[in-house]
Amino acid sequence: MKTDEIIKHVGETFELVLKNHGSSGLSIQWELSNEAVATIERLENISSINLQAGSPIESKYCIRFIKEGEVVIHFYETRVWEDDFPKRTLERFKFRVDS
Repeated sequence: MKTDEIIKHVGETFELVLKNHGSSGLSIQWELSNEAVATIERLENISSINLQAGSPIESKYCIRFIKEGEVVIHFYETRVWEDDFPKRTLERFKFRVDS
């Protein structure tokens, strides 16, 4: 999977909405290749009037860039209570952060 590099600056943010299968017991998790460069905050779930069992849930996230460098952020869904449950990739971003 090729990931294009996104250029940001220290102090900037990047917001995104991810769909996951939380109604099926999965939760969104993330991994950062360099935790000194960015932080991630889950902002909110986006409500849907017609949500049915098994329907995707949309969640909003904010990435804050706090230091120069490079970071790859991998968002995935999994069942956190099952040690051998595979990670299902939702998105993968590569950022270069300049001053």
